[in-house]
Amino acid sequence: MTQKSKINVSIFRNYTIEPIIENIEQQLKFKDILLNKNISGYNNYLSEFKKFIEFSNKKKIDLFIVSIFPESFSEKINHLFSEIKLKEQNDIYKKIILDIKEIVHKIRQFSEAPILLTNYPNTLEKKLNLENDDIFDNIEINNWFNKEVSKIVDNFKSTHLVDLKKIAYQFGYNNIFSNQYWYNTMLPFSNLGVVETSKKLSKFFFHFFGKNHKLIILDADNTLWGGILGEEGINGIKLGDNIPGVYYKNFQSHIKNLKNKGIILALCSKNDLKDINEVFKKNKQMILKKNDFVSIKANWESKNKNINLILDEVNLKPEHVIFFDDSPYEINLIKKTFPKIDSIQLKGHPSLFTNILNEKGNFLSTTISSTDKERTSLYHQENKRKTLVNFSKDEEDYIKSLKMVVTIEKPQANDVERLSQLTNKVNQFNSTSLRLTEANISKNLNKKNSFIFKISSKDIVGDLGIIGFILININKQKVIVENFLLSCRVLGRKIENIILVFISNFCKKFKKNEIEIFLAKNDKNKALQEFLAAENKKKNIKLKKKSHKGKIIYNLINVEKFNNIKQRFGYE
Repeated sequence: MTQKSKINVSIFRNYTIEPIIENIEQQLKFKDILLNKNISGYNNYLSEFKKFIEFSNKKKIDLFIVSIFPESFSEKINHLFSEIKLKEQNDIYKKIILDIKEIVHKIRQFSEAPILLTNYPNTLEKKLNLENDDIFDNIEINNWFNKEVSKIVDNFKSTHLVDLKKIAYQFGYNNIFSNQYWYNTMLPFSNLGVVETSKKLSKFFFHFFGKNHKLIILDADNTLWGGILGEEGINGIKLGDNIPGVYYKNFQSHIKNLKNKGIILALCSKNDLKDINEVFKKNKQMILKKNDFVSIKANWESKNKNINLILDEVNLKPEHVIFFDDSPYEINLIKKTFPKIDSIQLKGHPSLFTNILNEKGNFLSTTISSTDKERTSLYHQENKRKTLVNFSKDEEDYIKSLKMVVTIEKPQANDVERLSQLTNKVNQFNSTSLRLTEANISKNLNKKNSFIFKISSKDIVGDLGIIGFILININKQKVIVENFLLSCRVLGRKIENIILVFISNFCKKFKKNEIEIFLAKNDKNKALQEFLAAENKKKNIKLKKKSHKGKIIYNLINVEKFNNIKQRFGYE
């Protein structure tokens, strides 16, 4: 049975948000996330803050949501907007902004967890049938209010805007909001509004808790272009600036944009490989190029077999993959074979494909690092490394041939973004799955007796960049390795052993008798579990406690022979 992640969320609101949260819970369950929530009262969110602090002391809060609607704040706004003076309207909105600032400020006094702050889609014009000057005044105040919300987002670290106003524009105010629900239950949203708002919020959850899609697998015929390549030829397929080819071209443009932000692409098509290569080479309307894909499987094997090969090549779990195909047969086959892959049929008019991609894909990223932009190139580099295996007599000879240089050092300020990203993305070789925001890491960098290190690597093929992270805390008695992780791209190259060497040598200067390594076992970090178990068997580390506050503790006791690894495998 898959182990489910549990996250604690505190929600400050002044309207009925429960249907939205229930919808989010259903979406998270499919990704094996369980939600433990604490929701404030309607208009006593500030007075209840003491209760929230007590809740956070018992359970570490992983995420905060702050969503305050003006019409729920004041009866005058809700019913008498056109009857009160402009100054009084302004004063009410200013008071709401001050309340939001106070909430965010108080949260930041005891927590660095991400905060989701919603803006305000103007519902009063529809609700109160405002006309003429009243409409203008309301729009002006609403615009000011949302600008102030954006300023709060900019001024507090790890605070992110949830753009409800954009949802209202996209689907239409009349479709998103419901007067009936508002007056009956203080729920401002219609059924559609509940669904779309929960989708928007869920994408933040998936991003912060390591459930984003990292790989898009695409069919070719009637997906990247219209028509069947084998029947219509490279110049007969529908792709270009005229209808319907422009719809497919637009779809490719959006996919290319995602690739440039760090999403990797694979092609899985029942076509001859030579025909696919010809399309990439000769069809000038193709936005996507052959080197945009980290893997291409074009043959007549079953797609579940080919997708299994792709997963092995890119070393990703099915839950991080989304698959698009126009065939219901292929979609059902992949759903049965890989239930955790999000398999999406592209049906209906091709002009809708981009909307389907945006709706179904979990691609949200609050930051885009230089590593993200180079991710596809890094995978191509990795393919070159794999070819070296064929010319090596054994593992040791292969690692030597790479001529790797591993650097472990304290990070600079411009490394914080990438380190935070690693803690939130790496699962397979992550000792405690500690998810850290940029604010968390910055705080630890300046904290006495706390040490953070970045691990970088390069070899004859290319520069891998920052591929690992170590967090060490030191108290009076011992050294504690709170977390260490390594990108799955470099596993098996003995860098994991080098990490233990570094930890041992670094800690010697503190003259502590004991070095503890924490391990929080889960379904995803089995690679690390197996590594530590093997080192325990070799008596390089020793199992101390099987369970301590949900963690296993190992003592680092004998790493002297690891010092020979550098010489043996040719590391610098």
